[in-house]
Amino acid sequence: MKYEEIERTVAFYEKEIIHMPNELFDELRSNINNSQQLAFAYSYLYLTTYLYRHCKYYNVGGLDNDKIKEILGYSSNTRSINPLIKKGGLLDQLQMTSTVKDFPLSWTYDSLTKNLEFMMFSELDGEDDEETIQNVKKSLGRKYSIKLPVRAFYRYPHIEECKEAYEDGDEDGTFFEVENTHQIPFEVFMFCMANDKIGTIGFYIYSYIKMMNNFYKGGYDCPVEKLAKETGIATRTLTNYLDELKKYNMIQCLVNQKHFVLGLPDEERKANTYIVNEFDSFSDIPQAYEKIKIKTRAEYYAEQREKYKHLWGKECDIPLEDLPY
Repeated sequence: MKYEEIERTVAFYEKEIIHMPNELFDELRSNINNSQQLAFAYSYLYLTTYLYRHCKYYNVGGLDNDKIKEILGYSSNTRSINPLIKKGGLLDQLQMTSTVKDFPLSWTYDSLTKNLEFMMFSELDGEDDEETIQNVKKSLGRKYSIKLPVRAFYRYPHIEECKEAYEDGDEDGTFFEVENTHQIPFEVFMFCMANDKIGTIGFYIYSYIKMMNNFYKGGYDCPVEKLAKETGIATRTLTNYLDELKKYNMIQCLVNQKHFVLGLPDEERKANTYIVNEFDSFSDIPQAYEKIKIKTRAEYYAEQREKYKHLWGKECDIPLEDLPY
C-alpha cells in the first residue's frame, strides 16, 4: 500500500500514539529465528496495538487479518506468516496477543485519574443500541475476530507471580504505564510499509535503534555483528537494510574509524554510532551518502609505520608477519 492509502485505511489522526514494551525485542528474538518472520511479528504487534488503542476495527470498516497483511506488505494468500498470527498461533502462545470477538467502539481518558476506559461492542444493550448491534453483525459477519494486544493490558502475563494481581483487576500494560517502553510515530510506520525497500525489516531495525537511543542520548555505539545478535536479524540482511535506512535519511551512521581495514583484529576496530532521525527528516527519494573507504591490513600498518616513525627517529620497517596482532 502507498502511504496515503494506509492513512485512509486506518483513518489516521496525527495525535494517535502508542508505546511498545522494550522487552519485546528480546522475547521475539528468543522465539523466532527467521529475520522476515521476526520483523513481521514486531510490526504486526505494533499495528494491532495501534488499531485497538484507537478503536479502529469497526470504525474503519472491519479490518481483518487479510487487510492487516496487506498493510504490512504481504498478500492475503501468504501462508508463511499464518503460524504466527492465527488463532492459537505463536503470538497467542507467547501471550502477546489473544484472539477475541469483542472489540472497542470508543475510548475515554480521565487526565486527572489517568484512567483509560474502552466502550466495548459487548456492552451495547437495549432497544437504543439494537440498530447498531445489527449493523455491526451484518457488516462484520458472525466469525469476525480481532487480536487483543495482551501486553498493552498486562505487561507480564507469562510470569506466574503476576497472574494473581491480574486476576484481582490490576492492569500494568503499556496502555496504562509507559516505563521501559519506546514510542514510534505512526507516520514512521506508514513510511516504512509504503516503501518496499524498507518494509517490516527496516521498521523493526529503526525501532530497535530508536529504543537504544532512549538509553544512549548521543547515539548507540555498536558493531554490526553485535547489532545483528541483539536484533536477531542476519548480518548480511541487517547490513543491506541499514544501507536503505541511510539512503532515505531515516538514520545517521557515524563512522568512528577512518578506514575499514580487511583482517583488522576486533580489538582495534571502532564501532559505528547509530542515531535515528525524526520523521520530518526522512527523504522520499534515496540519497547517496559517503561510505567508509576500505584498506588492506598491509596498507594500514604501512600507514601506521609512516605516521609514527618520528617517535623512533627513523623509519622502522617491521615485517607484517612479525607484528604481535
